[in-house]
Amino acid sequence: MGLSEEKLPRIGSGGQATGTGMSRLETLPDGVIEKLRRREFTDGEVIGERYRLKSLLGVGAMGQVFIAENMAIGVEVAVKLLKAELIANQEFRQRFQKEAEAVGSISHQNVARFLDLVVGDPTFLVMEYVRGPTLQQMIEQETRLPYDRALNIAIRLCWGLEAAHARGIIHRDLKPANIIVTSDPEVGEQPKIIDFGLAKLAATTTSAELTRTGQIVGTPEYMAPEQIEGRKIDARADVYALGCVLYKMIVGRSPFGGEDDVQILYRQLHEKPRPLTEHLPDVPHKLADVLMRALAKAPNDRYADTRELASALGRAYDRRRASGRLSTEPIAHKTAARPPIALVAATTLAVGAVGGALLARMRSSDQKTAVAAPATPREASELLIVTTHPDGASVEIDGRAIAEKTPTAIRGIDVGAHTIKISRQGFAIVERPVAIAAGQRAALDIRLPPQSRTIHVRTVPSGATVFLENRPIASSTPADITVRTDEFYSVRVEKPGYEPLTKNITPDDTTSDLELQLDEEKLPMGYLWIDTNGAGDVWLDGAETGYTAPTFGLRVPVGDHSVELRDSSGTRSKPLKVKVGQGESVHLMIDLGGRK
Repeated sequence: MGLSEEKLPRIGSGGQATGTGMSRLETLPDGVIEKLRRREFTDGEVIGERYRLKSLLGVGAMGQVFIAENMAIGVEVAVKLLKAELIANQEFRQRFQKEAEAVGSISHQNVARFLDLVVGDPTFLVMEYVRGPTLQQMIEQETRLPYDRALNIAIRLCWGLEAAHARGIIHRDLKPANIIVTSDPEVGEQPKIIDFGLAKLAATTTSAELTRTGQIVGTPEYMAPEQIEGRKIDARADVYALGCVLYKMIVGRSPFGGEDDVQILYRQLHEKPRPLTEHLPDVPHKLADVLMRALAKAPNDRYADTRELASALGRAYDRRRASGRLSTEPIAHKTAARPPIALVAATTLAVGAVGGALLARMRSSDQKTAVAAPATPREASELLIVTTHPDGASVEIDGRAIAEKTPTAIRGIDVGAHTIKISRQGFAIVERPVAIAAGQRAALDIRLPPQSRTIHVRTVPSGATVFLENRPIASSTPADITVRTDEFYSVRVEKPGYEPLTKNITPDDTTSDLELQLDEEKLPMGYLWIDTNGAGDVWLDGAETGYTAPTFGLRVPVGDHSVELRDSSGTRSKPLKVKVGQGESVHLMIDLGGRK
C-alpha cells in the first residue's frame, strides 16, 4: 500500500483526528527511507493496493516503467517506479515533489496526463498510457512526413507546450522520441508530449556530477545554444527544440548532425542550419522562413513563445493553395494502422562535467585541432551496438553466435531485418527485432529479466488475499503469482474468518500449483494499517509486536486495543485507543512527534 494512496485521518498527540495529511515525498521520514526495499518488480504484482503490473515497457533514469491496470476502474495506465536510491536523496525528494505538483497541473489533450504520485514502498508515478508509435519511429519508417502532416503535428505540439509554459514548466528535452502519435476520431493524428522534466530530474540525481549548478542535460540534436552553455532557459528553448523536431519531420534528418556528440554541440552553437530549400526545392518559402527564425541562435531572435510560433506556422502554409506535388489528403485519413516498427533504443545524452570540458574545447578558437571545424563524415558503414544490464551476455544474430559478450559493437551487419537473441545464465532469454538501414548506426540496450516461473495459488475455501514477501499480489484466490527461479519467497494467504497461512518457496521447488487449506480462526481477528511521520516499533496493549511502522495489515484480535509507537531513542507516541471488528481494517496515522 502506498502511504499517500488514501486520505487517512492524521492522529495528533491528543489522539484526535487533525486532518487528512498523507505522507508526501519531501517529508518522507528517514526511518522509512532506510527500510525501502531495493528490488525490481515483475508482471502480475499489485502495488498501491489497486495497480496490477501487466507488462514492462522499459527501464529509465527513474526506474522501471510498466503498463498497469487500475483494478478499481479497469483502466490501463503507465506506472513509473522510482528507484530507492533516488528517494534516499533528500534534495531529489524536495525538488521532485515540487516538479510533480507543477507537471500534474498541466491539462491539455497534447500532453500525456500525470495522474498520481504514490509515496511509500514502493513509490511510483501514475501516468496516462498513450497507445501509438513515437514520432521517432514514424520518421524512421516513412523517412519524412508531408508538409500538411508535419505542420498539423507541430502546431498541436505548440499548443501542448503553451499549456505547460503557462504553468511555468519548460520541457528541456523535447525530441521525436518523447512524442507519441495516437489517433483521434475527430482530429486525426494527435501527438502527445511525454516526460515533462521529471525524468530529467531523476537522471541528474543519479549522477553526483550532474547536480552541480550550471550542468546541462538534454539530447544534442535538439538543444538550444543557451541550454548547451548552461545559461538560464525559458519557453524559447522549447521553441528551438520544436524547430529542430519540425525540421526533422520535413527533411528526414536533424538540422545539426555529426560524427559524434561533440560535433553536434559545436554546430548547435556556431553553425546555421541548411535552408529547407536546399533539401526540398518545392518547400513553401514562408515555411522555410518561419523555421529559420525558430532556429535562431539568440533567444531574442526567435518567436517569443510557442503560441506565436503556432500562428506563424498557420500563416506560412495553407493546404488549399499547396502545390499538386504535395499531399492534399485530409489529415484524418492519415491515421490508418501502420505495420509494427522495430524499436531501436534511443540514447539520451546527459552532459555533466565531461560536457563542460567539451564545451571548453569548442570555445577555444586557437586550438584548431580540437573541434574548430567538424570533420567530414567518413564513409557510412553499418554498425550495431548491443549493451545489456547486467553485461556479459551472449549475442546471436539470426542464429549466428557473436564471439564477444556484451557490451559489444557489431560491424558489417547486413542491411535489412534481423533477430537479435540475448542470453545469460540465470536470466531469461530475450529476442529483439532490429531493422538496419544502409549506413545506419543503431544501439540496442536491453535489461535482462531474471528467469521466472508462474505458480497457480488456490485456497480452500477460495477468495483469499495473496501476499508475496508481505506485498499484496492478488485480491482473491485462485490467482497466479510470478517468482524468480533463483530466489526464496514467503507466500501468505489471508481470508476473514480464517487463520492466515504461510508457505515458503525455495529455488529447489518446481511445482506450478500451490493448494492451501485454510482453518477457521479460533479467535475473531481484524487488521491495523498504521502510517506515521517517523519510523517506530509498534506496541499493542503494552506489548511489543515485532512490527515497525509504517506497517500494513497487522492482524489483531477483535475488540478494544491501545496502540503506540516507540523509536530507538525512547520517543513514544501517546497511546491511541482503537476498536477493531471482525475482518475490519482500521487505518491509523500516528504522530511520533517527540512525546516520551
